[in-house]
Amino acid sequence: LKTGIDTILQKPKGNRIRKVILISDGLANRGIVNPWDLGRMASIALENDFAVATVGVGDSFNEQLMAHIADQGAGTYHYMENPDAFAMVFEHEFLKSRHVAATSLEVHIPKVQGVRLLSAGGFPIKEFTDHYAVYPGNLLSGQARKLFLRFQASTPSKESYTLKGIWISYVSQGTFYREPLEKPFSVVWAKDQSEVLSSIHKQAWEEKVLQEDYNRLREEVAADVKAGKEEAAIQKIETYVQEKKALNDSVQSKEVDKNLQEDAEGLKTMVRDTFEGSPAAVSQKQKSNAKSLQYEGYKERRSKE
Repeated sequence: LKTGIDTILQKPKGNRIRKVILISDGLANRGIVNPWDLGRMASIALENDFAVATVGVGDSFNEQLMAHIADQGAGTYHYMENPDAFAMVFEHEFLKSRHVAATSLEVHIPKVQGVRLLSAGGFPIKEFTDHYAVYPGNLLSGQARKLFLRFQASTPSKESYTLKGIWISYVSQGTFYREPLEKPFSVVWAKDQSEVLSSIHKQAWEEKVLQEDYNRLREEVAADVKAGKEEAAIQKIETYVQEKKALNDSVQSKEVDKNLQEDAEGLKTMVRDTFEGSPAAVSQKQKSNAKSLQYEGYKERRSKE
């Protein structure tokens, strides 16, 4: 990773798209081994206009680490069970690079007293004195990407918060652009729960559940499956279903209802099946299912394809 980054930094950029592709078992055992330090190493890509993509090989690598490095490096993480697929990964990354329309993409969100930005769909966040910056990676020609941001607001000391002055910046064909978001976001406190439920935008909430919430659940369940925590994984799924059903009773989204009845139940069945059989069979299923589940959740949550 260090060699690849150093090689990129030593070469002038010109008008080229630059990328490091790290192929590894994700088991850090030499040099820098701390996952957060490795993530920080990759994050230098954000300020130097290149990306770090990662490829996890086999069935024993650390998928959380490989996804973390790709996120911090504004790149894409690939899960490759079969080494014969190497050529496909390189072709995929090469073709993506040829169709990049915007690089150095940043979303800037001014701070408001009493409100914290907790997450942005798994993409890296940097906190500055007066604002947060989110780094979603490059944007391809014709690609649309949605980010679902999670905020935490303190106990109300006033009736509403307004998040205004949000803007994005990016570079396209060598030109820097800065675009403001025209409409501000407002959070209004309500004492009546029915008022809150009636304010939910059905389509936006539906998309948030299907892209952000369910795929975050899949990533969390994958970590439990890998760690052998069957009941913890099942509890997460059941909590997800209960919370979303309580809201959907009011919102009435057919897509969310289908997600709860089919996808979540299928996920629960997969977890139960993983831990059935001989110890050797369970161990192999843990590795395989955790990786495929985490990868699908990662890919769809971050909407990078």
